[in-house]
Amino acid sequence: MSTNWTENLEKIRKSIKAGEYTSEAAVSRGIIMRLLDMLEWDVYDTQAVYPEFPLDSRKVDYALCYPAGKPEVILEVKALGKVSGADDQLFDYAFKAGVPIAILTDGQEWSFYYPSGKGTISERRFYKIDIMEREINEIQTQMEIYLKYDNICSGKAAKNAKDAYENSFNKARSKEFIPEAFKKLVDDSNETLIDLISEKVADLCGIKPNIEDIINYLKSPLIVPPIRTKPLIGPTLDPPNLSQKNSIGFYLNGSFFTAKTGKDAIIGLFNKLDEIYPGFHQNFENDPSNYGRKNKYISRDRNEIYPDDPVRIRDSTVQLKSGFWIGINTSSGVKETQARGAAKFLNLAYDTDIYINCG
Repeated sequence: MSTNWTENLEKIRKSIKAGEYTSEAAVSRGIIMRLLDMLEWDVYDTQAVYPEFPLDSRKVDYALCYPAGKPEVILEVKALGKVSGADDQLFDYAFKAGVPIAILTDGQEWSFYYPSGKGTISERRFYKIDIMEREINEIQTQMEIYLKYDNICSGKAAKNAKDAYENSFNKARSKEFIPEAFKKLVDDSNETLIDLISEKVADLCGIKPNIEDIINYLKSPLIVPPIRTKPLIGPTLDPPNLSQKNSIGFYLNGSFFTAKTGKDAIIGLFNKLDEIYPGFHQNFENDPSNYGRKNKYISRDRNEIYPDDPVRIRDSTVQLKSGFWIGINTSSGVKETQARGAAKFLNLAYDTDIYINCG
């Protein structure tokens, strides 16, 4: 087979667009084997590219082995668009195999994981690529870094994976401290921050503002929302009555807001909460109550709503008025969980201070 990456990837892309890969087997034969061949694996050596590799009572689709029969990488292959939810199964395989690299792919999207790392499954994903969207040179480079036969044999691929995971994990962890760092700068009236704002204002209008005006603005609720120390809504008003509880919509702050659908209700509730308490979405985003099993309920990054599911990301996320995203392809039970999480975060009593009925 030709090792021309441009030629082969263009063929794969054309076939994906034409809908030619109609099954997992078609993806394996038409995409996986083609790419492994270009990565210098002997796809006819079943001890090197080991199909249906046994792990206790289960089998993983492929194991890339060196030496023969010893897995260094496992690949779980799904039909196009069917990778959602398969990462749990992949990690079960990865722990049993003890491999440094695990890959989940439907041929188009490739997710690379470092199984022995710390954090959630999504945090242990150190690289993700869509061969329909990325530049061919990038696809070739990254595939070779982690999957080229010589790099696997030398242990270089495992080291590359470890380094990439640690870099990704540390960046994700540091991101969590950005709001705290900013708040500390504001609380301390950091001189450098104030000087930067003063200079920028002068650049824009030719006049430097009063330092006190800058400090007051930085400490306003829109910039640094108040720390949650007591219920933000205040005294509980009349709780929702039975007729309201049987109607689709949500109750908040003594008022019931009707909605046509459960989707409208959850969107309306979260918009209303951020309207009443500016900064609620910002504060709530990284709170444990905003996390499902593998996802966030609201996020600045819509990809965190339905990780590894581009169709649902595209079709089932809605942007709230604050710019944050929320998922709408959820059950009524999940929507209630979201409402309960918001209530807990705000120190409100669910059922009496806040309530949602999605039908």
